[in-house]
Amino acid sequence: MIEVSKAHTRYAMEIDRSRAIMSFYANRRFGPLIIFNDDFIGAHDGIGKHPHKNIEIVTYMVTGQNYHKDSTGKESLLTPGMVQVVSAGTGIVHEGMNPSDTEEENHLQIWFQPDQYDIPPQHHEFSYDQDKMKNRLLPIVSNRTWAVDRVLPIHQNVTIFISKLEEGHELSFAQSAGRNMYVFNLEGELVLNEEALLERRDAAQITGLQRLNMSATKDTHFMLIDLP
Repeated sequence: MIEVSKAHTRYAMEIDRSRAIMSFYANRRFGPLIIFNDDFIGAHDGIGKHPHKNIEIVTYMVTGQNYHKDSTGKESLLTPGMVQVVSAGTGIVHEGMNPSDTEEENHLQIWFQPDQYDIPPQHHEFSYDQDKMKNRLLPIVSNRTWAVDRVLPIHQNVTIFISKLEEGHELSFAQSAGRNMYVFNLEGELVLNEEALLERRDAAQITGLQRLNMSATKDTHFMLIDLP
């Protein structure tokens, strides 16, 4: 089954010069996926120091810059083409700010329930080759090792793929019985199994299907999450 959630049905929260647009709220979730936020951070704005415990936090940069600092001692400047995974474990305190004087920043922040609790807090990030996401599914975060592509580790049985699929091109994805998919379309138009259209910022929860066919009717930028 393909259940589409239109962009306008998401819950939006604005604080100062920033806004979070939430696909999951009021205790909704999809398996281990508990938060999927489309965050827009205004110039010189952000979120100050705050704690987390036993949560896996993925940040996928879309536009702009995000300065991140946490209690593991790591500092980083995230830009498009970068992804970060923070495993909060026994506890972590972090902050994220947009250092730009003029430009808004946009990232996806995704939270998963971990499959291991009370581990030492960890922080990983890397820059992927953006050319490799053209007309293919590029894995960037996974709990397993991939033969060709580098991925960031995560403490949950999920894999996050990204793609920029050009108009007129198609992809397919197969998974084991009993697993599910979550697709979020950042830009363009994406048709799923010739029956469901995802426009800009639409999403789909997909259950009971072992194969998903995707075709672009306009150039698209989307994320696919394979999860239990």
